[in-house]
Amino acid sequence: MLSGSTMTKIVWQYSEPLPEETMVFLREIAEDCCKVKNYVYERYSGVKNLNSLTPVYTILNEMRYCGLREQLNLPTVYYELAIADAVTNIKSSWSIVKNKVGEKITANENLSDNDRIYLRTVLKMGSVYAAVLNRQEYEMPRNATGLDIDVKRLNNLLCIFCIPLCCLLGNKFPSLGFNCCIKSAAASFLCCRTHNTLKMDNVILAKTLSL
Repeated sequence: MLSGSTMTKIVWQYSEPLPEETMVFLREIAEDCCKVKNYVYERYSGVKNLNSLTPVYTILNEMRYCGLREQLNLPTVYYELAIADAVTNIKSSWSIVKNKVGEKITANENLSDNDRIYLRTVLKMGSVYAAVLNRQEYEMPRNATGLDIDVKRLNNLLCIFCIPLCCLLGNKFPSLGFNCCIKSAAASFLCCRTHNTLKMDNVILAKTLSL
């Protein structure tokens, strides 16, 4: 099929069936790589590790000394590739959350222009974004200095936006790295609350999805 000066060809490749011993070896490698990825998801998917995802070498160094590779007897090259792939999936998941939160900020009619400036500034600054989600102190971004805003209310709103999105992505796209640990991490946004208050929060979160 011609397209301008480019010709596209369909190439068929054939190979002989691999011996069963080779297939068993490959399946074992795949299973071990899956175990490594699940370990990385459970350990590094949460909000407390947002600042550890870049660069990936930080997590690689920690994983080299955790004993998992020796336990699985997995070659280093496969072990580190599985770690890097899992971290990439986690980062992609958080990027999706950021994009969805940005859409909700735009769609929310109760936010003023100054509110949107602050929230979008926080989304662009990874360290500030992580600090807000972890309820930590941070330096006010220059773009947000002097704005007539209620910072505490907006930070709470940002967390409320993130919680249901994390849970939904964990259910809809489990291969991205958001599994059950993200759901438990989402609960930590609302720590130090009573059981009845958490029930009310769940109602608020459900309503947030329709904003």
